[in-house]
Formats: sequence, structure tokens, C-alpha cells
Amino acid sequence: MSGVLATATEPTDVRSWKSTDGRTILGRATALTGDTVTIVLTSNKTVSFSISKLELSHQMYVKDHFAVTEEAATKIADAPAADNKGKATKDKNGKKGRKGGGGLSSEKQDSSEGSFYYYHVPSTAPASDRQAIFWSGAKAATGIDISRYSLAAELTGMTIVACGNSNNHGTSNGSNSDNMKRNIEHSMEKLKISAKRLFFAGSSGGGQRSLQNADKFKSAGGMPIVAYIGSTSPSKGYYYAIGGAYDFNRFATAGIAKKLGDTAIHTIVPGGHGNKDSYSLNDGCIWLYTCNAYLKKTAGSDELSGFEDRFYDYLTTELSDEPWRAYYWTNHLLNTCKMKGSNHSKFETLHSTLEADPKNILYLEGREALEKLSEKYMADVSLGSVMGKSNKEVNKAAAKFVEKYGEIPRLKQIGMDLQKKTDKLGAK
Repeated sequence: MSGVLATATEPTDVRSWKSTDGRTILGRATALTGDTVTIVLTSNKTVSFSISKLELSHQMYVKDHFAVTEEAATKIADAPAADNKGKATKDKNGKKGRKGGGGLSSEKQDSSEGSFYYYHVPSTAPASDRQAIFWSGAKAATGIDISRYSLAAELTGMTIVACGNSNNHGTSNGSNSDNMKRNIEHSMEKLKISAKRLFFAGSSGGGQRSLQNADKFKSAGGMPIVAYIGSTSPSKGYYYAIGGAYDFNRFATAGIAKKLGDTAIHTIVPGGHGNKDSYSLNDGCIWLYTCNAYLKKTAGSDELSGFEDRFYDYLTTELSDEPWRAYYWTNHLLNTCKMKGSNHSKFETLHSTLEADPKNILYLEGREALEKLSEKYMADVSLGSVMGKSNKEVNKAAAKFVEKYGEIPRLKQIGMDLQKKTDKLGAK
């Protein structure tokens, strides 16, 4: 990305930024120019430094906020492919780990008859029967679309595929399905993807397209983002629907989870329609991977052991300043996924340690309360877009939510954003 100027001009919210050496600063990121991020501290002092000095999850937050130009996408797409041998990286002590450094390298691959896709197989991927998530956006995909998933890809070993010419068009456009079919068939052979471990994701109209793909190709589930379900009836599986708190599709996204039932959840994130929230994109991939791997038993013991080692390190290092998130995940693995095996005891010990902090329990309860709020007050309001409108019942429920869970900054922001009018198409 060196020399590429970011296109976004709005600064981030004030937040805590953690460096790779454990130091923390508080402020707003105001620019990303090439590999240099600029942050205005709460003291009004401005600092600039290489983005590589931030922890990986914080790097991805910056890169997602300051969406880069098509020139950057081309550079990423043309970069050499990563080591695709399906083996976890190891440090000098032989410990399984994740590759450092921000975005994923990717390759463009032509399948047939003009269909093409970009892909990345992480170094942690198994040798065969790989799980994959196929991205379909509102526009033709590029290599930049898979860079958002670097954290989840290395943690889970999930292969990321961005389909170049299956995007935001309705069911009447048959070429979308034809392109996707060719890309799936080609990538399954080339990338060793399992038909039982295939997920679809997409944003807005691309999110609706992802649900159509899940229906047509009988997938294991998906991740529709700021999307709507329409008349589509996706196959049974796990679905992680992501909706912006004041997005004009927020009611429609809530409706996705309600219609799909117990194996689907609606995760509300701060912001509106244009927010591609890396926090939840990566969380969604991890949620899909774990539900499918543990509950459907699609992963062998060696694969699960490798994931658990990497994930434990992630929870105890990169989430050390957000222990409530680590508590959410230990609860998910132990109580939802019913994990077993040699790593069970250390996750159980970590869970018990985290449970001693009431703030961590508050976060988990808040996440669950948002799901209930979504189903009770949002899911039945509208199946389509509702622009520039507020909803009295949602506002009232959100205000009570902030009173109870506002101690957690992210939950407070979501509750405040739910009380805003929904945004409009093309609004800044």
C-alpha cells in the first residue's frame, strides 16, 4: 500500500489504540497515507507512525475505516500468494501462531467463460476439506475485499474468496449465478474447499445476493451485512447477520435472523449503512467457523487443536485490553459449541478467571439483550429499506439498554446509534 492515499476523510471515533509492544494511546485516527497512520490524541497532540506498530486487529480497524483506492486494490490483488501449504506458522519455540502484518496477499484466478475470483488460502488452512467464505459485494470484487478478513483467516484457517462478477443484482440476472457456479466449481478443485463447509457473505445488495447463493448452492450458512432477505429461503445452516444501528436496512437485517431461526443471530454494530465493521466481520467468520466445526463436527481433532491454540493466544494477548470480548468467546466455545478435548480445561480456567469481573458478564448479557431487542422491536417493522426515520419503540428500548449496559463503550455507542434516525442512500 505504500504511496496509496486513503479515500475516506472522516476521522474515527475516539478509541484506545494498542501497539505491538503493549503500549496504549487514546485518540482519533485522522488519516492513513500509505503505511502511515495519523492519530490526534485526546491531549490534541498529533502523532504519525507506521501502521505495522499497531496490533493486528487495530490495523484492520484503520484500514477498514479509511477504505483505500482501486489502485491499492490492484496492488494487493497482484501481490504474490501466501504460503498455501495448509500448515500453521510456528515461532522459534515451535508454537502455532498467526502471521503478522495487516492485510492478506491474494491472487486473481480465472475460472471459465469470463468468470473470475480473488482468493487467499491462509498458512493455517488444513491440507484438504477446507472451510471457505465467498464474498459478493455491491460492486465487482477486488483483492481488497478479502483483506478485511486477515484476522479471522489466520485464526480459523478459513479460505477467503471474493467473486469478481457475482455482485449486487437481482434474481433476474442469471449471469450472477452462472459466474458464482463456475467460481465455486473451479475453487473447490483448485483450493480443496469442502462442499459441507461453504459460506457466503456480502454487503447490502451483495448481502441479499449472498442469501440467494446460500439458497441456490445449499451452503452451510453465511454472513449477510446491512442486507435484506426478500423472498429468498436460504438453506439450513448458521447465519451471522450484521446490521448498522442506524442503517436504513436495520429492520430488514433483523428480519433475516428472525426468519432463519435459532441458528441465526443479528449482531448490531455502531454506525450506518456504509460501515464495514472489521470487529464484526472477523467475529462473524469466527462464529461461523466454530458453530460449523464443533456443532456439525466438520473439523478433525488436529484442525481443532490448532485453532484452539491460536485462539487462546488471541484471547489472552490481543484481547487483554477488552476482556469482556474474551469472556464472550470462552462462553461461546464452552456453552454453545460444547468444546471438548485436551484444550477444554485451559479455556474453562480462562472463562472462570474472566467471570470474576462483573463488567465481562455485563458485556455478554448486553450482547444477548441486543439480540432480544432486535427480535422484539426491529424484526417485524419492515422487510425493506426505511430511510431517515426513527421508531419510538426502538428508541425507548435502546435508551433503557444504554442505562443498563452503557458502562461498555461499544454497547453504549450501539444503544445511542439505535436512537438516531436511519441514514439515507448516498448520505455522508
